[in-house]
Amino acid sequence: MANRKRNIQMNFYVTENKKRLIDERIKLLASLFDCQCT
Repeated sequence: MANRKRNIQMNFYVTENKKRLIDERIKLLASLFDCQCT
């Protein structure tokens, strides 16, 4: 983990709805990056 470019971890509280939105966005971004790598 020492070679990571993003070495700052953020911890914060969110509502259940915001957590759901964040999770959906992460899945969307992950799928977009997977498509661009091939």
